[in-house]
Amino acid sequence: MSSCNITDKGLSYLKEGLRRLSSLQFLNLNFGRCVQISDSGIKDLSVGLKRLRFLQSISLRFDYCEEITDHGLRDLSRSLGRLISLRFLALDFSCCFSITDESLTNLGLQLKELNSLQSINISFLHCIITDEGLNNLSVGLKKASYLQSITMNFGSCDQITNQGLENLCQCLKMLNSLTSINLDFNFCNEITDQGLSALGQYLEFDILTPFQSIALKFGY
Repeated sequence: MSSCNITDKGLSYLKEGLRRLSSLQFLNLNFGRCVQISDSGIKDLSVGLKRLRFLQSISLRFDYCEEITDHGLRDLSRSLGRLISLRFLALDFSCCFSITDESLTNLGLQLKELNSLQSINISFLHCIITDEGLNNLSVGLKKASYLQSITMNFGSCDQITNQGLENLCQCLKMLNSLTSINLDFNFCNEITDQGLSALGQYLEFDILTPFQSIALKFGY
C-alpha cells in the first residue's frame, strides 16, 4: 500500500476489520508515502488495535506521512501499551516532520507495559527529536528486561547531542538479555568523541553479554 491514495477514511474501514480479529498474532502494515493520512487515521487504527490482545508482532510504516503529528503518536502509543503479548515492535515515522519529543515520551511511557517485548525497531529519521525525547524513550526501554534486539534510526535529528547518547547507554546497561544493537545517528552533528566514549564504556561494561550483532552509524 506504500505510495497509494489511501486516506484517513481507508484506515477507518480497516479499524472495523481489525476489531473482529481478536486472535490475530502478526500484523504488518505499510502506508509509507500515503501523504493524505493524518492523525485522524492513526486514531482510528489505534482503536482497531486495542482488542488484539494476542498480537505478538506488529510492524507499522508511515514514513513521509507529513500530516501525522504527536497527537497521532499519542493515540497509537496508548494502544500499543495494551498489547501485553507483544514480542516484536517496528515503527517507521521517518520524515514525519511534525513529530517531536512528545511522541517519544508517550512511546516510552507505554513501553514500560510491554514486559514480553524482545525486539524493537524504530525510525524517526528527520523528526524533531532532542536529548529529552531520546532520554524519555530510553527510560521506558530499560523496563523491557527481555529485550534482545534494538534498532533505532535517528538520522538527521541534529538536536541530539552527546548527552542523549550517554543517557541511552546508561539505560542499555539495564538490559541484560540484549544481543543485537543497531544505532543510526547519521548527520547528528552534535555528537562527538565524547558520545562515542560513553558508547565504548557501555560495550566494555557489558563485556559478558553475548553480543551477536553491533551496527553503529555516525556518518554523513
